[in-house]
Amino acid sequence: MTRRAEIWLSFFTRNLHIISKRRSRMSSFDFEDKLFSLSANGKLAELKALTSLSKTNINAANPNGWTALMYAARNGHADVVKLLVENGAEKDKTNSLGQTALDIAAFWSQHPVIAALTPPLADKREPLHFFTVRNLNRASEMRKDSKLLAEMLSSSSDARIVVFVKNFPLLSTNGKRYTLKMFKYSDLKDLINLEKLEVIFLGIQRRGDEVSHSGSPLFAANISHDKLELLLTSFSNENLQALEKLRDAFILDAEQASLAGLAHSLFDWHSRHEYCPTCAHKTDFSEAGYKRKCTNESCLASREVKNTSYPRLDPTIIVAVMSSDRTQLLLARGRKFLPKMWSCLAGFMEPGESIEDACRREVFEESGITIGHVGYHSSQPWPFPTQLMIGLVGQATTQTITVDKSELDEARWFSRAEVIKMTMRKHPEGFFIPPHQAIAHHLIKAFLHDSASKI
Repeated sequence: MTRRAEIWLSFFTRNLHIISKRRSRMSSFDFEDKLFSLSANGKLAELKALTSLSKTNINAANPNGWTALMYAARNGHADVVKLLVENGAEKDKTNSLGQTALDIAAFWSQHPVIAALTPPLADKREPLHFFTVRNLNRASEMRKDSKLLAEMLSSSSDARIVVFVKNFPLLSTNGKRYTLKMFKYSDLKDLINLEKLEVIFLGIQRRGDEVSHSGSPLFAANISHDKLELLLTSFSNENLQALEKLRDAFILDAEQASLAGLAHSLFDWHSRHEYCPTCAHKTDFSEAGYKRKCTNESCLASREVKNTSYPRLDPTIIVAVMSSDRTQLLLARGRKFLPKMWSCLAGFMEPGESIEDACRREVFEESGITIGHVGYHSSQPWPFPTQLMIGLVGQATTQTITVDKSELDEARWFSRAEVIKMTMRKHPEGFFIPPHQAIAHHLIKAFLHDSASKI
């Protein structure tokens, strides 16, 4: 090795040692403080150097839940936002007020940041709405094979049964967290005669994104209150309790709530269709819970496809109505709403209507506002008992409100600033919007993003 090479190697080793010492001396608190400061002030070059040392704390948050990405979004540093996202910053994280970085950028009208945080149309995914069944292969081709399903229920070690009491799920709790109680067949066979119950096959629980039959088969059984007492006694150490109304399912996580909603909708339908709506004869449980078959062989429902034989699904529109200049949002208070809660207008579709026409009719009937352009946002299953909420954004062509008091308590226009305060629960009149589990929440957020970016 030449003298020159020895000098260079010595210099490099010494400086590497210094860098290593500096990095080891930098506590996680110092790193986060520096990360927040550089992001807030748009120091791109210094931030690149800092993130090259570590990316593990890129999503660190201060006591108010603010992340580096939020600071950069607040101050309009689109280049910093892109760098943070490339290094693993999570765009969906929320602060203590429930705001994402995109919400903050929308509040402060940081248009370049909004563009940076909004994916191209081709990359956009629909929202993962509460009550939407995601991790389940419904395996509909297995529903007609009652022998296979009976064997799967009684013999598969992975099979699980969700128990309902008069259409409402049985939960287990440790005092802090509630979960759907999943029983094995062996847990129930000596307490409940499952062969005499109408047991619904929900499907195969997926493992990740795979669609296969290798997961856990899920079933649901509806029992009477006297059988509930047997279960409560036999599983007294698990603190079991039955929900009294499905809206209490919000205490579950999204995946379990979706299963509860699916089974509840089916059980509710079965309880209302014990007799054929076509001819009034008795109907039989069929196809693992997804059909009821009329016992009258001469009934039209036995010889033709009738919607009375299959579970009902009621399409319902729900719409965020923007003013013609896109700066105000029309919200209303229903007669059964929580005090001070405001939401979007909604209503059932009628036969012969398109989605767009149903939107225009419902908004006009309830508020006297006429709608021009109607755009689709997303949809949400709403198991109360079985609705499909079709989320829309409509642009008003009129401004004067005439409230239908038989439908609503009141309706009014809200400025963007007021809506933001409502989402933060800081409105001077105490007004607020529905929680994130409801599609209305996301439609209102869509208005905030739209009005800020003029999209």
